[in-house]
Amino acid sequence: MLYPNRNVFQAAPFIRISIFFATGIVLGSLFYFSETIWLSILLPLLLSLFLFLPSKNFRSVQISNALLAITLIILGVWHRQQFSQTNPDISLQKASYQAIILEQPTEKKNSYQTILQVANRETPSTRVIAWFSKKTDITQLQSGQKIIMQAKLNPIRNQGNPYEFDYQSYMHRQGIDYSTFINEFQTLPEKRINIFIWADNLRSKLLHLIRQHGVGGEAYTVVAALTFGYRKELDPETRDYFSTSGAMHVLAVSGLHVGIVFMIASWLLMPLRKRKAGRYFYLLAVGGTIWFYALLSGLSPSVQRASVMFTFILIGQNLKRPANIFNSLAASAFLLMLFNPQIICEVGFQLSYLAVSGIVLFHPLFYHIFEFKNTIADKAWSLFCVSLSAQIITFPLGVFYFNQFPNYFWLSNFIVIPLASIILPGTFLLLAVSFISPIADLVGFVVQKSTELMLWSLKTIDRFPFALIENISFSAVQTILILLIIAAIYWFISTKELAVLRISFVLVLAFCISSFIRNLSLFNQQKIIVYRAEQPVVHLINGRKNYVLAPNSFLNSEKIERLIVPTRNHLKLNTPRIIAMSPNTTIDHKDLKIRNSDIYFAKKIILWNAIKPMSIPADLAIYDQQGFLDNNNSDAQTIVYTGKKNIEKKQENIHPTETKGAFILNINK
Repeated sequence: MLYPNRNVFQAAPFIRISIFFATGIVLGSLFYFSETIWLSILLPLLLSLFLFLPSKNFRSVQISNALLAITLIILGVWHRQQFSQTNPDISLQKASYQAIILEQPTEKKNSYQTILQVANRETPSTRVIAWFSKKTDITQLQSGQKIIMQAKLNPIRNQGNPYEFDYQSYMHRQGIDYSTFINEFQTLPEKRINIFIWADNLRSKLLHLIRQHGVGGEAYTVVAALTFGYRKELDPETRDYFSTSGAMHVLAVSGLHVGIVFMIASWLLMPLRKRKAGRYFYLLAVGGTIWFYALLSGLSPSVQRASVMFTFILIGQNLKRPANIFNSLAASAFLLMLFNPQIICEVGFQLSYLAVSGIVLFHPLFYHIFEFKNTIADKAWSLFCVSLSAQIITFPLGVFYFNQFPNYFWLSNFIVIPLASIILPGTFLLLAVSFISPIADLVGFVVQKSTELMLWSLKTIDRFPFALIENISFSAVQTILILLIIAAIYWFISTKELAVLRISFVLVLAFCISSFIRNLSLFNQQKIIVYRAEQPVVHLINGRKNYVLAPNSFLNSEKIERLIVPTRNHLKLNTPRIIAMSPNTTIDHKDLKIRNSDIYFAKKIILWNAIKPMSIPADLAIYDQQGFLDNNNSDAQTIVYTGKKNIEKKQENIHPTETKGAFILNINK
């Protein structure tokens, strides 16, 4: 069993290195200083390290360790700032561009989507997410193809509504800051080829072979995601089945998938290890297979972590020195942060490392609670322990990001993991025998039916009562506290030290206080939110009671649901009362009155007719019942008057840059 001890940091030095380096990366995203300042700090630190490291006395070792920690933090800050991407200076006028197709275009409802590398004489080379009109002929477009197009590059912006997914930052981390829509283009004879474009084209050909041999429909989209991480054709409803049943991790190529590839390659090439010279070829062949698969599957954070991990295991096997799992985890994280410090912000990166850490730490504890002599029962119990271990440590982050918890995660894993162990090797076998059509068709039939069985099982679980707990949320502080509580409890179980138990109680108390303060503020909250949407949408919040006002034609739209659900989850609101607004709408509640299209809420009056869709209107008026609108102030974006007439009037203006998003007014009771 892998229990921590007092020398865990000595046994796994990369844990400390990664923690300090990651701390620096986080600080580097919060503060910015010039390179001169960082170098003026780093050089004395390095000089001090050079002086103290040779000494072996206790005080010198302590000083050198502290200096090393500070140096790693400073290096993390400097490294993060070196990778900070700034938006290139691009003209937003329509212009002619030469572009390279970086991804095979994917069909969407009204367009085809791809990623382009665009440039012209005035514009530096930059990556752009592009949509081609359905009227264009994209059959000739493959990764690496060069085209000429007339287009306008639009900066990617969030819609500006509260608690929405930060799409702008997400795309920025992918190196994409602009989008465009293309109605026409011309292809050029030359093509560009690099290893990523080559991998994308090869993946497209392999996916075509899978379809060609009987894997189609919804099952094909799942096989494509499960095998190669290609999720662009996955239907949102299918994603929901995996999400609500707690099986979403199967669709993200990760340790399970890389582990299966590792085992298959190791088994096939095992005879090479019998000879001394063959060991080196075995190492290169198996390692090359792992990274080739990682490249084909898109090099997501989870697959990068798994590939680095299994590479360390492979090297350890060949050197007959099994790697420390904690040190390997930390070393792989350090390498990934070294190549791309922004990866630390990726949800997949965070969940991947937490899940593996949870399995390594908690699986031995749970597994040894019961012992089964029956092999099948023992394997089933072990699988349950793996699922429980991963879920225990990842659920705080899952709630923080997704505001939900799947209750039947343990049941879905009993189904999806065995079936994935059939589907993944089966797909590889299909590709290997694709030149023998009868055999490939037979294998394709097995893969298709196995995937259909997986989908049927998940859809069944999705219909179970209480399959999903929704409308839950943790603040960032609560999330960190829960993770610390889990770590402290594990540490106490492992060490039986009373001091660690006291720390656990202090952390639990801190979590309770944090929850009480947050819930108290939520029970007393009063807000008016005017969303940025295609139609006027106003959200009135009084404690957990809330109303949503919108035109009748917009109420049944899925778009309004997407607007209000993040707010509901984060503010822990009750089910809102939906009110269709029209000139004849009349409401007379204690906290809400609507009359003649005027809305009276929390001692404020909202002029419904002043609300314009898709922007914060310059003439939107929200004012106190005893106040008035100053029409002479043309510079005001939004005017709010509070207090009595004989008291000095208070004006709150929304800055022009903020008028692109929602208007949120917090009202003190």
